[in-house]
Amino acid sequence: MSAQLIIPPIPALDEERSALLARLTSGLDVAALNWISGYAAGLAARGVPALATLPVATPAVTALRVTVLYGSQTGNAKREAERLHESLCGEAGEVRLVRADAYPMRELAEERVLFIVISTQGEGEPPDDARGFVEFVCGRRAPKLDRLQFAVLGLGDASYPQFNAIGRRLDARLEALGARRLFAHGDADVDVASVAAPWIGRACEHVRALKPASSPVIVADDVATGTALVRWHKEQPYLAELLVNQRISARDSTQEVRHLEIDLADSGLTYVPGDALGIRPRNAAVVVDRVIARLGLSGHESVRIGDEIRSLQDWLGGHRELTRLHRGFVQQHAQRAKAPLLDAMLANDDAMAFNSWLHARQIDDVLNEFPGEWSAGEFVAALRPLLPRLYSIASSRKAVGDEAHLTVAVLDNAGPFGAHRGVASGFLPMSRSAHRCRSSSSRTIASACRWTQRVT
Repeated sequence: MSAQLIIPPIPALDEERSALLARLTSGLDVAALNWISGYAAGLAARGVPALATLPVATPAVTALRVTVLYGSQTGNAKREAERLHESLCGEAGEVRLVRADAYPMRELAEERVLFIVISTQGEGEPPDDARGFVEFVCGRRAPKLDRLQFAVLGLGDASYPQFNAIGRRLDARLEALGARRLFAHGDADVDVASVAAPWIGRACEHVRALKPASSPVIVADDVATGTALVRWHKEQPYLAELLVNQRISARDSTQEVRHLEIDLADSGLTYVPGDALGIRPRNAAVVVDRVIARLGLSGHESVRIGDEIRSLQDWLGGHRELTRLHRGFVQQHAQRAKAPLLDAMLANDDAMAFNSWLHARQIDDVLNEFPGEWSAGEFVAALRPLLPRLYSIASSRKAVGDEAHLTVAVLDNAGPFGAHRGVASGFLPMSRSAHRCRSSSSRTIASACRWTQRVT
């Protein structure tokens, strides 16, 4: 008959804790009791209370695992995948963000919820980091996916014939493999946010509906550690100071090349060789004024696009493309200009000839050659958003510290009615050097900077 361990009253413990200790030690052998004794002594030596309240056991619940997979050439798809990942972290049990070329193909058959964010390049090609994934999914070795639920967001440029071909191809292929589509695939044009934001919202709604009751939340890899980090992106760019702006090409050279030094000391941003810096430019004032004059408008007209209200002058100055012409604008302008030549070009099946015509002209050229009547709101809505221009960083942080140096060749081309200058390469030479002056009156790159890591 085994002896029963009787614990006398302990002054440091109340009756409830004494009872818990008795329950804990009841029936333990000598080795277990010695272990508890040593464990308690160690806690006491560190000044930590020997006993802690034990959590109440709860029934095990299987966490909902969600995978966000992306393929990106210039960083746009990656940024939208990161936004989706952040939005889902509070909705699902486990959410992982994976680049397509790092995804273990053998895990595809075990996936339950998969979101794919992927761009299309050139003539319907996948981005470089997603070629292997696309080939696997579309190939004969792809597994049956009867238990998978998915949705696809494609990013591309509608001026290309194979607009979002890769996203649509994956969407159809996953369905053919037996997977169930959660909701319709998204087709994002260059104005990515207008499609991506509601698509991400729908993804969160569906994951919320799929999540089991009392599902445990597993901390994601990139959860903030308590430090407030600002994530700069093209909708929230960093306002950087231009320290040096110097011409480095000979005065008699036909090509103007400039050396720029940009201060990033307060941004918290870092870069490595191979990264690129994105510049948010503004259209030249002379170009904006000329376009407004051709429209027969004042520039003070108030225009609302979505939730934003700006003057026509403001929209054209810093928020809409005026130097890149696209087919959609030409189609809408042809309806207003009543020009047979425009109609004939649009009806022509020679895509190469039409693209050459597009690339040789800017918005102002079309308004000059084929006058047409526009309202301010319709005109702004027909234009594409003004996108950042990427430049390879020409410096090492080991040498320049918290700066980024660029070497920029100013783009000057002959247009049908005058010279064409690149919007960013024309904007940068007009920005004066601030030379360590950081007062509010100093000239800075007013539309700011943002870089994309490892742009290929």
